Amino acid sequence: MKTATRHPDPKAAMIEAATTLFRRRGYEGVGVAELLSHSGAPRGSLYFHFPGGKEQIAIEAVTRAGEAVRDGIRARSEITTSVEHSSRPPSRAGRQISRRPTTKTAASLRWSVWKPRPLLPR
Repeated sequence: MKTATRHPDPKAAMIEAATTLFRRRGYEGVGVAELLSHSGAPRGSLYFHFPGGKEQIAIEAVTRAGEAVRDGIRARSEITTSVEHSSRPPSRAGRQISRRPTTKTAASLRWSVWKPRPLLPR
């Protein structure tokens, strides 16, 4: 079990530890004692910051992870937008990519494009 030093912000440390541990082993695979040990937060701070206990920490961890994904997507779209609006004409490959639909659904994929892979190599 990993023991960490005390963190200046126990709430943030518990959320960070929960995110890491839940990602590795899932919600059921992590105990409250291990979460506290990994975060370095004092035991009394758990129910002070999270009166709902482990479930409330999990909700907060999932919310923070979702925000990180959203921010990453926004950053990528800003880069794409800035490239699309540049004064330089797009290359031939760029023109071909921009003509393709941006999203694909399973229904729009043709069988010739998507084929299931065999389970064992031939």
